[in-house]
Amino acid sequence: MKKTFLKFLPLTAAVLLATSCSKDDNNDEKNIENQPKVEKVVIPFSVKVNTGNSISKIAYTQGDDVSQFNVNFEDKDAAGGSAITMAITGDDIENTTLTLTKDGSDFKFVGDITLAEGKTEDDFKNGNISISGSFGTAGTTTVTSTTSLADVMSNCSHQYTTTFASNAETIELNDNYAYLEISCATEQTKFQLTIGGSAQDYTPSTTNHKIWIAVPNGTSVTGNLVKTMAVEGGKVYRADRTKEVDLGPGSSVLWTTCNLGATNPGEYGKFYAYGETVGYAYDDGHDFSYTSYYKGTENPLSSEHDAATVALGTGYRMPTSTELGTLESGTFKNASESGYDVAGRLFSNDYGSVFLPAAGYCYGTIHTFGPDLSFGCYWSSTPPPGKNTTAHYLSFTSGNVNVSTSDRFIGRSVRAVRCMN
Repeated sequence: MKKTFLKFLPLTAAVLLATSCSKDDNNDEKNIENQPKVEKVVIPFSVKVNTGNSISKIAYTQGDDVSQFNVNFEDKDAAGGSAITMAITGDDIENTTLTLTKDGSDFKFVGDITLAEGKTEDDFKNGNISISGSFGTAGTTTVTSTTSLADVMSNCSHQYTTTFASNAETIELNDNYAYLEISCATEQTKFQLTIGGSAQDYTPSTTNHKIWIAVPNGTSVTGNLVKTMAVEGGKVYRADRTKEVDLGPGSSVLWTTCNLGATNPGEYGKFYAYGETVGYAYDDGHDFSYTSYYKGTENPLSSEHDAATVALGTGYRMPTSTELGTLESGTFKNASESGYDVAGRLFSNDYGSVFLPAAGYCYGTIHTFGPDLSFGCYWSSTPPPGKNTTAHYLSFTSGNVNVSTSDRFIGRSVRAVRCMN
């Protein structure tokens, strides 16, 4: 019946029905348009920054000194498009930005804050709205300087954050970064740190071999150049690795840059019998005799018989035969090529380099360089299993390199390593 009714519905009735529906729709739209709009409250707002107060580009504690070092805002920080801005956020406001401007001799962040729907100007003036503000200075996170600490820190990237009430006129911003000052050996070309679980390579200055790294407060830092730490905001931590080289991920030790008894990488240093902690220069006339030598079988060599530990202190030791073997892939350099005016073997990768002079060896009272002044040999801390007359060492000439065993009484070079931890 319904189908038949609709089929034969007179045309005029159909038109009237359609017109009636259209009028109802139009009325609904007009009703919506006529409803009053809720205007959000917009309030001019500024955060005053007094010259010399705690809101500054830099505020941190140097070492264990609790005094603060502050660098105030400068005119350039409030200039044009390069002006420093403060990001404003909060549950009861719309995110906005305040811009640093000059106010006489002082500075202030200025802008408009739009309140969330339903929030009134009284809520704002009475301090009932919580606001978070943060700003950062321009620059990079890895800046070096040969002039001053202030120069370095003023050009590092810093982030300052705070939470304050909506009626605050003057606030304090807390620096949310701590700073690592790392000094590296000349041979160190880069190193790796894990900051907040993310590993990253860093490159020190080729001029002063230092680097500054800004690290977020509370972040865990691990790496070959620093001990594990939870960084505290504002602290400056120093790591000195001027005597050791980190050969990068996979290397279990830091390599010292000089032979034991030497003061620079191009010196031969002293010669040691295995297990003996007193070294002798090649021209001392000392008799490295087979009649007296250390016969212990511990693996590795005990600390009281380790020449590196005795000479340099806890943490340093002679390398194992396996550690010495990692340098086998190096390249022999003659005196004119090495950069040190002596021949030797250079191991180098993306992270740094280790140079072993071809210092020869001492047998009895004779010092032997090799027929072409290209022979070098370095003790490890590793004896063969059950043997008390020989020990492993690294030897090289201009044509070959290998780790083998030799009599303990012979005087050989020692290159110390340092444990990562």
